[in-house]
Amino acid sequence: SFRRQHAASHPCDLAVGVIHSRKLLPPPVIAAVQGPCMADLADLGAQSLGVWRIEDALACLSRWQVHDRVATGVWQRPFPAVYADGGVVLTAEQWATAATLASAPRRAAVRPASETGGGARGARAHVDTVAVLRSAARVWQLPLVDDADPSTGATEASLHHVSVTRAAHSGPLRSLTVPADLVAPTLPPTLLRHRFALEEHDIVRRPSGLWITTPLRTAVDCCALLAPDAAVCLLDFCLRTRLVTLEQLHAELNVRREPV
Repeated sequence: SFRRQHAASHPCDLAVGVIHSRKLLPPPVIAAVQGPCMADLADLGAQSLGVWRIEDALACLSRWQVHDRVATGVWQRPFPAVYADGGVVLTAEQWATAATLASAPRRAAVRPASETGGGARGARAHVDTVAVLRSAARVWQLPLVDDADPSTGATEASLHHVSVTRAAHSGPLRSLTVPADLVAPTLPPTLLRHRFALEEHDIVRRPSGLWITTPLRTAVDCCALLAPDAAVCLLDFCLRTRLVTLEQLHAELNVRREPV
């Protein structure tokens, strides 16, 4: 990977090599510092689709080293305290994962999907962050014409949505915008947090470990958010591809609860 290729040749690591050559530190000390750190770096994001949090990085690097990796392009920062390999165009699912990690309670450990059995019922009770609205629609590959529409000038591709519980964020929900020079998209990404009344049947866990609203819930939520023509396009796609049925849409709308 990009991270593996650059780990041993990074300026920080070269500096360690210089210290070793000047014999300011004995070889066993250098091995203890350098060996485990490089192994941990290679494993960053292994359980979260190639995206990781600051807590994971600080387990083997200093804050200055983390900042330096972002400044030199070795890493990118999609959202505050969330990182990915530099030079990589993040997929829709990676963006959604980054958004949920940025919204999760601090110090929350990233657990592999195997530990909770994918869509295990018991795991749903402990979900603090769920990708919703446009973020969920992109993962399900639903058409969002206003993500980039030259005819109307709409550029909503930089908007990312997460539903959080009060346990994750007890205070007011605020949007986050990352400086444009730290990320790849033309427009800086904006993370929008919501508190949705999500039932157990409204969410599912992807093989990557990402919690996300179901296609049905995603489609209905988006209809309350998107412009009318964009909502029609999305619903038409869902019905034509039988991702959802008309009966399911009617049933969902009949018990519809507006997000808080």
